Amino acid sequence: MMALVLLLAALSGLPPKEVKLSCGVSKGLDPKATWSKPCPVPTWAPTWDLARSTAIQPCNATGWYDPVYAAKWGLVSVSPMESAPPDCEERLVEQCKKIKTINPDVKCFVYRNTELALEWLGSQRAVMDEAHAGFFLNFQGGNASAKCAAAGPCTYSSNGGPSNRPAYKYGDFCCPVANVYCEVASGCPWQGAKQFFWDFRNTSLHDWWMDNLFMGKNGFGSGNKWVDGCFSDVSRPPML
Repeated sequence: MMALVLLLAALSGLPPKEVKLSCGVSKGLDPKATWSKPCPVPTWAPTWDLARSTAIQPCNATGWYDPVYAAKWGLVSVSPMESAPPDCEERLVEQCKKIKTINPDVKCFVYRNTELALEWLGSQRAVMDEAHAGFFLNFQGGNASAKCAAAGPCTYSSNGGPSNRPAYKYGDFCCPVANVYCEVASGCPWQGAKQFFWDFRNTSLHDWWMDNLFMGKNGFGSGNKWVDGCFSDVSRPPML
């Protein structure tokens, strides 16, 4: 709902003072919330032109989405390719570049997942290691180590793992580092792509998450002129 309000307010040209939002969690959603950041609404000029006030979220499962068609609309929220290549994050930026090169007035958003750390997005892959294990949820319960050992590593006989390791199958979960719980990406051609769950109880994660997940070089920070914002899904307010 918050994302929808932000999008509608942005397209209607409301000034920031008329819509009160925060990047994080509002006390109304979670009374225990301890952090948030200012999240003013973009002051884009309103328009009655139907195409220019319409948002689309296209995806081409096999390659680039047609930038000529996308450039006809006011806001384009670019989704990842279904093939989820390892450089998917950079490709999202390149897709925005292709669109905005044709029409600089288009607002282009890139995809982010707020619940999962996805190995096929480079900025997240960089911290999906033992040094940052505290960023992620562990196997639940006091016997997390035993559960981790029973789950086994995230390599399968079908993705380069040992021959005595079962082939990947839908719904598999595994233990990549420490006791971090991992679900293998379903439907991903490079089987074994890892998905961790962010642990927002760790306060050291908060700033990194905002500054890198959304505002990093492939987001809408760091002077990136091709990306105007991020579309995020799988929002879990009580977790934040």
